[in-house]
Amino acid sequence: MNKKDLILASATKVFAEKGFLNASITEIASAAGVGDATIYSFFRNKEDLLFEIPYNAFVSFLNGALSHLKGLKSPEEKLRKYIWHHIAYYENNKDYTKIYITELSRNSRFYKTKSYQLLKKYSQIVIDILQEGMQAGLFKTNINPYLIRNFIFGSIDNLALSWVLLNKPQSIIEQSDGLTNIVLEAILVDK
Repeated sequence: MNKKDLILASATKVFAEKGFLNASITEIASAAGVGDATIYSFFRNKEDLLFEIPYNAFVSFLNGALSHLKGLKSPEEKLRKYIWHHIAYYENNKDYTKIYITELSRNSRFYKTKSYQLLKKYSQIVIDILQEGMQAGLFKTNINPYLIRNFIFGSIDNLALSWVLLNKPQSIIEQSDGLTNIVLEAILVDK
């Protein structure tokens, strides 16, 4: 692992344990086994470091989602897999999830970063799936894909918030089918 990736991994752990405000560059440097100056050779300040953490996660999110969706034909199957993938990523990356839910998504400056630009590409996938289902006549045409996307992300983030802060439920991946079923019940054309 190169120094920058080591610093990012250490920062993820420290921020998840202590929170952004309570964490220090010195603690992150110590966890990474580098000096403070090394961190400043890669990042302007602590917030710059925080905003870099999700970049690799969103690359992984995007690539993973595209990989999981390959070969699936039905928009219904794609939506189910997309929701599962999102929740599974959160569950398998608890420190990152805690930082995203408690620090990044609530910071208005995050929405001006290159990391956020990748998140927008990732979130466009679900819009495309919903529009594909509408065009195929499987999903209701009077739904607002952006509202449904926000419902999906908001629901997942709410599950994750309870999970990272209260450890309830113990596993959020078990909630995937239930959430997907609620979404599909709302958007599938009545037969």
